[in-house]
Amino acid sequence: MAYSNPTEPPVVASAPFSSGGGQAGTPVDKLFQVPATHDPPHNATTMVIGRKPSGGTPGGGTRDAMGTGNNLKEYGTHQWKILKQYVNEKIGKASRTVDQRVDEEVIKLKETQLRYREILTLSNQYCTHLERLLQVQKSLSENFSQLALRDPDLRMLFEWNCETQKASCRQGEQLLLSIAHFSNALYTLSEKTIEDTNQTIRQYEAARVLYDACRGDLEIAELAQTQGKSVSKSKLDALQIELEKAREKFDKLKCDVTVKAKLLEENRLKVMSQQLRLLSKAFSTYYSGCYTSIEPILDAMEQNMDDMKHARNQSQMSLAIWLDTVNRKTSSNNIEDTNSV
Repeated sequence: MAYSNPTEPPVVASAPFSSGGGQAGTPVDKLFQVPATHDPPHNATTMVIGRKPSGGTPGGGTRDAMGTGNNLKEYGTHQWKILKQYVNEKIGKASRTVDQRVDEEVIKLKETQLRYREILTLSNQYCTHLERLLQVQKSLSENFSQLALRDPDLRMLFEWNCETQKASCRQGEQLLLSIAHFSNALYTLSEKTIEDTNQTIRQYEAARVLYDACRGDLEIAELAQTQGKSVSKSKLDALQIELEKAREKFDKLKCDVTVKAKLLEENRLKVMSQQLRLLSKAFSTYYSGCYTSIEPILDAMEQNMDDMKHARNQSQMSLAIWLDTVNRKTSSNNIEDTNSV
């Protein structure tokens, strides 16, 4: 599911992977799950012991049970080989097939997914903080509006600050939608598109381990035969056939990984280039929009301040003229009184 709530970042986790022996690789618990290359028989849970077949060819139920048993036996054998080969690789008792080119592509893909997950987490955190900031701005605007009604002396200043917060909040809501859209696209890319390729990589790794296990079994049997031990030709032929099947599956999955990695790289470049341009444009629009919305308010504020300053100057000049007139009249009266005396 694509992430659509910017206040609730998705929980993501990454598994370590390395192409070198003795380092982090396919987790052991994956070996006990159903590998993609060897699914269990679908009729494994439909067997009912002691019940006669309800219809169909006589003996059909017995054949189905035998087929299911053989499939389960083959599935268990493959699982045991995979586990044994994996453990032997870890302790250095078995060699592994290495394809440098494919391993480099896999490592690069894992690192890219890890970086994108980090960006996704930060983007979701940004959405969370921005949403809280917008809520604070709305509350601040409401308080300014209420104070403008209650305080006539500061009414204009409260109204201007109220409009400033409203304008900034409108631009912030658009930015929040843009970042949420970027997070959705990044989540789809990292957790859906890349993860689909990772699923093929896990199948490829399981096929590689099984191929190395079959190769090791054949080498052990051939070595025993050269040492004079009794090894039947039918066993060698069976091991050779099993190795060929494992090699074909391994080669097919290796080709699938290469093709999917190439297609993924093309899709990644296309999606990320588009999303990064949109994100950059969203931030530019946010800051320029805030300035454009607030500029008329600032101009009106400056004009009002100039008018108030001019009125104050006029008032001071009028007061100075009145005081000068009063002083002159007082002086004239004093002179007349002195002359009369």
